Amino acid sequence: KTCQMTTTTKEDENNDEKVLQECRSKSNFYHSKFPDIPSLSSNDLIRQQSQPIDDTSKILLVDVRTQAERNISIIPNSISLSEFHNIMKGYNPTTESSSLLPFASVVTYCTVGYRSGIEARRLRDLYSLPRVQNLDGIISYTHACGSKKGMPALGKNLVASLIHPETKEATNQVHIFGSSWNYVHSSYEIKFFNRWYLAWMSLQVGFLVLVRKIQGWKK
Repeated sequence: KTCQMTTTTKEDENNDEKVLQECRSKSNFYHSKFPDIPSLSSNDLIRQQSQPIDDTSKILLVDVRTQAERNISIIPNSISLSEFHNIMKGYNPTTESSSLLPFASVVTYCTVGYRSGIEARRLRDLYSLPRVQNLDGIISYTHACGSKKGMPALGKNLVASLIHPETKEATNQVHIFGSSWNYVHSSYEIKFFNRWYLAWMSLQVGFLVLVRKIQGWKK
C-alpha cells in the first residue's frame, strides 16, 4: 500500500530527524539484548518488499504485538503470531528441510524490538529456522513511511504506509504501547495503553521473558 506524502515544514522535518535519532537509540538498546538475532531496518524491509518476490526471497513478516495494538494498524503483509504457528502446523524440523517452507526468512516486529526479539529467538529455536530477523519496530516504520529518503523504488512523492487490519486501507494511526515510546513521525497519530493497563501489560511481558528463559534452560 502507498499513500501521498503530507506536506511538512522545515521545522517539522528538523524535529522528525531529532525524534528519529531518539527512536533509533531506543531500538538499538533493545536489539542489543539479542546479539544472536540479526536486526533489519524498516527502510531495508520496504526496499526488499518492493522488489520482485520468489520462493527464495519471500519474507514472512510476523507481528508479535497484542490484538489491541494490531487493531489500530499493522505493517502491510504482516501476520499475527498465532497465524504463523498455524502455518507451521505439521512441520517437523527434525525430519523436514526448511527449504520446503513457503518463505525464505522470518522477520518479527513489535513497537521497538524487545518483544519481537524474544519471539524471534523462540521461533528460530522452536522450528530450527535458518533465517530470522528482528525489525527495528513499527515506530521506526512510521519514519520510513514519513520520509522520502532512501525510497526511490516506491516512486516520487509516494511512501509506504501502515494499514488498518480490516479495511487494508492506509492509516496514519499507530499504537505505541505506552506514552514513553512516543517517537513516531509527525505525520502519525498515536494510541497507547493507559497507565493501569500498561502496568498489567508490562507484567505480562516480564512473565513472557521468564517463560522464554525457562524454555531455553530446558533445551
